[in-house]
Amino acid sequence: MSLYDRLSYFLFGTEKIVDIRQKLALLRERLRNGLQDKTLRMICTGSLGEGIAYPKSDDDFMIFSDKIQVVRKCSDAVKRLHLVLSYVKDSPGYCLLLDINRSYAVDVICFASGVPIVSSFLWKQKYTTAIEGDSVHGPCCSFVLGREDFDCAFCIPCNFWPDIAYDWINRNRANRWPSHEIIQTIVRNKCHVVPVGDPDSPFHDHSWRISFSDAERTLIHSFNHVQFLTYSILRLVLIDFFHRDELRTSHFELRTLIS
Repeated sequence: MSLYDRLSYFLFGTEKIVDIRQKLALLRERLRNGLQDKTLRMICTGSLGEGIAYPKSDDDFMIFSDKIQVVRKCSDAVKRLHLVLSYVKDSPGYCLLLDINRSYAVDVICFASGVPIVSSFLWKQKYTTAIEGDSVHGPCCSFVLGREDFDCAFCIPCNFWPDIAYDWINRNRANRWPSHEIIQTIVRNKCHVVPVGDPDSPFHDHSWRISFSDAERTLIHSFNHVQFLTYSILRLVLIDFFHRDELRTSHFELRTLIS
């Protein structure tokens, strides 16, 4: 039996099984979004959302409200809960969220040069307390529901595709992957910001990371089976054989590598 068959049948699943897992994850997401509060939305991320199922698979969620959005510039902040994105110098992929309408509670606000901004640290602390979370790591708070462990990131959606990612749209792709249709779907769905700052920045407790988790999941769902197995192996190696804190390597960096 080939290595490909061993990985498919005994560890990560055949191409058909992986496809079923991914469709079930999307179906579960749609059902939850249809049943819960109409202003809240949930995206299933983590390995289960990607279609990976092994003992250490994680069930992660990004939760956000349709009423809160990040906009590109001050003139776009036409609604009370709109926040304006401001990139952090020397920290690519990170930003500050300006509350120019002064609409947010003081328990999540701090000031930078006299401008009110929503602090990622205070935002995460508030929601961790609200759901009685057990611990915090990265942008997520962990909690137990029944017998299951969950990681949840309370994020904010952007209503535009960020400037720093424009080059990705028109990148030269020798193998024509991903397809034009997948790229357009990703750009149409835009991105989110999650409450975690650059650890090397003086704005660490205030800045937010621009997250493309939804886009990354779309890319993984478009993988052929060889790409999927390669990614799954790298993910398993990262979890079982290396200490993440020492390597400072994350799953989204692995997805970027395979992509």
